Amino acid sequence: MPRPRFVRVGLLQSALLVINGVCNNPLVSYDAMASFHLWLEVLSYVKALFEATTLGLGVREQYLKHRNERETIAEAERVSQVISTYSEEELEAILSRLKACRDRFIREGSGAARQKCLCNVFADIIAGNGGRLPLAGDILRAIAFRNIDSPHVFIACLRRSSERDFDFRAYALEQTGNTFRTVWKSDILSSATPMAFEVQDVDDDGNREIVFEDKSYGTGGGSYSLMIYSTSTSRLFSLTESLNWQNRAGPTSPEIEIKPADTPEMVRVLEDIAKRHGFLQPGRMVDFESPEFSVQRWHKENGTRTSGLVSIHHYEGYPRYEATVAATLV
Repeated sequence: MPRPRFVRVGLLQSALLVINGVCNNPLVSYDAMASFHLWLEVLSYVKALFEATTLGLGVREQYLKHRNERETIAEAERVSQVISTYSEEELEAILSRLKACRDRFIREGSGAARQKCLCNVFADIIAGNGGRLPLAGDILRAIAFRNIDSPHVFIACLRRSSERDFDFRAYALEQTGNTFRTVWKSDILSSATPMAFEVQDVDDDGNREIVFEDKSYGTGGGSYSLMIYSTSTSRLFSLTESLNWQNRAGPTSPEIEIKPADTPEMVRVLEDIAKRHGFLQPGRMVDFESPEFSVQRWHKENGTRTSGLVSIHHYEGYPRYEATVAATLV
C-alpha cells in the first residue's frame, strides 16, 4: 500500500496551521482522487471560515467571493491533480463538516467553541494529507504566523505530555522545507491550567512575538508572570510580580522583577503589555487605623521584635487575624 505524502497547498497553508485541538480520526484513503469542483467548494469554505475566525468577516460573502476568484479556482485545479490521499466521498465528508461550522458561525458568531469546530476540521485535513507537527502529546493551542524578516511560517504551540499531565510548555516551531522544527521551548510552566497564550507584534517591527502567562501560588507566597518570546531575536523576556505572605513585615504590594533588563525598548513593551494583561495595578491604600492592616501597623511601630517594650494599638471589634476557633468566639 502506498504511503501518504505531504503536499504543500498554498491557499490552505496559513489556515490549516491554526490548530487549537488534536484530531483522533484522520481521514486517509487511497481511492479515486477528488474532483476539481469539490476541491473548489472546500477551498472556498476554508478561506471564508478562516477569515470569519481571524478577521470577523461574513462567511457567506467571503465564500461567494473566493468561489469566483481566479486564485481559488486555479488552486482547486492544481490540488485536484496533485493530492491523491482523498477520495470524492472523504472530501464530501470534510465539506459537510465545513458547512456545519459555517452554520455554527452564522448561528453563534465568533468564539472559542466555533473556532475549535473549524480547527478540528483543519487538523483532519493535515493528518489525512500526511502532514504533522514534530510534537507528540496533547497540543492545546497552536497559532501560525509570519515575520517580515523571514520567508518561513512559524507556529506557536502550548503543549503537555498528555491529557492527564500538567507539564505545560510553550513552543516555537519554524518551517523547514515542507515540515517544521522546534526552535525554542519554555521551561515547564507552574500553572496547572492554561492561561493567556497569543501571538502579536508587540514592538511594531513586523516580527511577531509569543506572549503567554504563568502563575504559581502556595500557602506562603506566589508569583504571576508575563513572558514574551521573540522569534526574531531568540530571546525570552519576562515580568514577574511576587508576594511573600510569610513575611508580614514586607510590603503589601508585589515585588516586580524584569528579566533581562538590558533592553530598554523591551522593558517599555513589557510594561505596556503587562498593564493590558492586568499586571502592574495600583496597590490598596494602607489605613493603619483599620484592623485590616493591624499587622502592618505592628511592624511599622515595633519592627520584628517579639519581647521588651512594644507599642500596642487596640482596635474595636473582632480581631482581623483569628488564630483559633476560641479566639474567634471570645
